[in-house]
Order: sequence, then C-alpha cells, then structure tokens
Amino acid sequence: MNAERLRELAEFLLDLEKQYQLQTKIEELRNGLQQLASSPGDQNFQNQVASIRSQLASSMTTLAEKLTPARLSAIETIGGRPFFSSALADRVEAAIVANSMTPSVAFSDVGQLVDQRRQFLDRLEQGRASLAGLGIDIYKDVPGEAELSFLLPTSIFDGQFGLFTKELERINFITNTFSELVTGQAEPATLRQLSTTDPLIVIGIGLAVAPAFGKTITWLLDTWKKSLEIKDWYDRGKQLNMPAEQLKGIEENIKNTVEAAMKEQTKKLIDAYRSDDKDEPGRHNELANALTRSQRLIMTRIEQGMEIDIRYLPSPARQDGQTDEDRAQEEAYGAEIAAISKQLSFPKPTGEALLRLVLRQDDDAPPADK
Repeated sequence: MNAERLRELAEFLLDLEKQYQLQTKIEELRNGLQQLASSPGDQNFQNQVASIRSQLASSMTTLAEKLTPARLSAIETIGGRPFFSSALADRVEAAIVANSMTPSVAFSDVGQLVDQRRQFLDRLEQGRASLAGLGIDIYKDVPGEAELSFLLPTSIFDGQFGLFTKELERINFITNTFSELVTGQAEPATLRQLSTTDPLIVIGIGLAVAPAFGKTITWLLDTWKKSLEIKDWYDRGKQLNMPAEQLKGIEENIKNTVEAAMKEQTKKLIDAYRSDDKDEPGRHNELANALTRSQRLIMTRIEQGMEIDIRYLPSPARQDGQTDEDRAQEEAYGAEIAAISKQLSFPKPTGEALLRLVLRQDDDAPPADK
C-alpha cells in the first residue's frame, strides 16, 4: 500500500468514525457496565446497557454495508479489522454474554477494547496528519469512471522484474479482450496508479466494460471455490504419498472440469455481447480463444493469491451533453459495479498451485498482441 492509498484509507476510516460514533457508543457501554457491576439488580442500568448494545449492533450492520471485501482486506493490513468490522460487535457481545452473571468482568473486557480502539484511532489521526504534512495527497477516484485494481503477490513472479513485466502484459491482454468483447474494439486502459511491495496496479477502464469483467471474476471465484474440495483431496494425497498415477487422475479431473466450465462461460459472454456480429466468424473464434485464455490467466493467479477490486465513483451531477438516457445508463452500470464489488472475496492460497501446474503449457506462453 502506497502513501496516497494509506492516507485515503485513514481518511475513510476516520470519516466512518465521525459518522457512526462507534468509540462514543463503546465508551457509553463500558460506563453502563460499570454502573451495572455496582448495582446488578438495577433495572435502569440493565435497560441502559441493552439500549446501547442495540444501537451499537445497528450501527455496525449499517457500516458493514459500506465495506467491500477489498476495503476489509486493506483495513486488515493496517491492523484495523478488529475495530471496524463485525469483529467489533462480536467481541462486545461475547464479553457480555459470557459474563452475563458477572458484569464486572464484562466491564473489564469492554474496557480493554475501548483502550485498544482509542489507541488505534489516535494512530490513524497521527498518520493522517503526518502524511498531509508531508504533502501526500489523497488518491482520488475519477467521478463517472470505473477502475480495476490488481494486487499481485510477489510470489507470482518470483520477485523478478522481467517476469513482473510479463504479468503487466497479461493484464493488458485481459483488459483488452474484455474491452473488445463489450465495445467491439480494444480500447486502451489508463494506468492510474502503481505501488510496490506486493504490487498494486490500478487502471481505468470503460464504464460499460467493468460490469462484464466483474461478473466474470465473480463467476471464476465461484468456480474455483467449488474446486477447492477436490484440490484439498489432492493436497492430502500428496502428503500421504499417493501413487503418481492417482494424483495425475485428480489433476486431469480438475483441468477438464475447469476448462469445460470456462468454455461454457466464454460462449455465454459471446452470446451476450457479440451475438449480432454475424459477418466475422473468424474474429469470433479469435475472441472466444482470447476470452478462454483470459479466464485461465485470471483463475491461475487467483489460486496464487491475486486479488482484484472494481470501483466506481458516481458523477455528482449530469455531465455537459449527457442525456437523461445516458445518465440512467451510467447509474445502472454504477449499481452493477457496487453489487459486484461486495462479492469479490478472494480465498487465501493453500497448498500447491495446482491449476498453474496443470494449465501451465498455455499459461506460460507470451500473450498474443491485440
């Protein structure tokens, strides 16, 4: 995460805190528990604690709707997940339920959470001020446009610059393919940001292209998650020294299942977006091959830990020359993107990268020019 993204994340979390006043609610709950510990039978104190618990739970439910999996992953990176997710409400409820007969213990547990969360908020404030003082601007999305973020673990390219550049070529190949699918031509993507460590590549893409790409990612994630049980048997088989021919059978099963599913998905994409192109069957075949290969590239990298996010910042008002129909279409695309972004939850890599193993003969070939 680079400095711009870090400051933007700090601003985002502090804005949420200002809006929902979570720290204030937790401190009120701690105080209520303290009073209840001194007078356990007092009905007023019991009602006060119950009311604050309800308010906190309601605020956390509403806040959770604003946090996409990508946001949660970034928050976890800076140690904030226990304080800005369902984990916060869960910890409070666990402390109270487990010590319903001993409010003094619940008071102590919630008091520790209050102190820990206050320390985290103080660090956020200090970090934001320091970054601002150093002239680090907030990374800003472009209103009315969509962007894709690709987080690539360095293990995918073994930390080698030459292999990293090939990954950039593959990302370009993938985005060009989906651009051609939706618009009929490969519109160049715009590099918005590039940060290091585990590289984050942020690019701008066409608003109409983003939903098609995003829905394909959610489909690939679902397909991969369904294959994880088979992969689990494969990993166990290797640990138990299963005969090579049996392991090979599992490899072929996964390969054939995934390949068949991707080809079926390719046909659905062609039918949905290019069904009117009757004059270029050869180009249809080229595009179908490119789509299948793009899905394979994405799937093998998801298996190795790549994460993808899709974002859209609505335009504040209708732009010059934009018709009511155009505005309605932009809002429809934006709603699709918002719904998709909440589904992009990526599994952590486990065991051997099996898909990379069984599909590598095609995956390792350089991308075709588009």
